[in-house]
Amino acid sequence: MSGLAADLKTTSDTAPHFYRSFLTGSVIPNARAFAILIEVGELFVGVALIAGSIVWLARWSRLSDTARMWLRAC
Repeated sequence: MSGLAADLKTTSDTAPHFYRSFLTGSVIPNARAFAILIEVGELFVGVALIAGSIVWLARWSRLSDTARMWLRAC
């Protein structure tokens, strides 16, 4: 988490202009908040994938057609 700002400063030089201005104006000054959001987002995605796998394996035959469609799409 602590190295995000330093990594972004070194790699922002090669980024396109519109993205570089977003990085230097919003992300780098608030690198700690963005790092926390990234970690929390990755955690939620992992939990959702595990929960979806458990539902798929344990209750597939009992799911409605709509629920099956949503699980296949994910």
